[in-house]
Amino acid sequence: MEKRFLTEVEERFIRQTSALDHYAVVKLQIYTIAAEKVIFENHCALEQLPAEFADSVEKCVFDYTAESGISGILVCLTDAKWRQYDSSEMDFKVATWKALLKVFSRENRD
Repeated sequence: MEKRFLTEVEERFIRQTSALDHYAVVKLQIYTIAAEKVIFENHCALEQLPAEFADSVEKCVFDYTAESGISGILVCLTDAKWRQYDSSEMDFKVATWKALLKVFSRENRD
């Protein structure tokens, strides 16, 4: 599969509240590919990121691209940070959504 590097983006979702803290950091590398599909690859070891958080990143990638009509990309999760008591699947979805929005927002595509 031929791929061409598009960009690398890191996004954080960190909130401290009185009831529940939120903590998620994702780093994505995005490539264009010569296929009308979206591919996700997780390059983080289980010791680095639990499977349920990586699954949340993957689901968000497919949800975002489907809603935005984006195809022909490979999204690689290359780094992530989490905290045992402060991180949740939703935190990783928010961080991933923000990262993809930063890359594929209307202003950046025009």
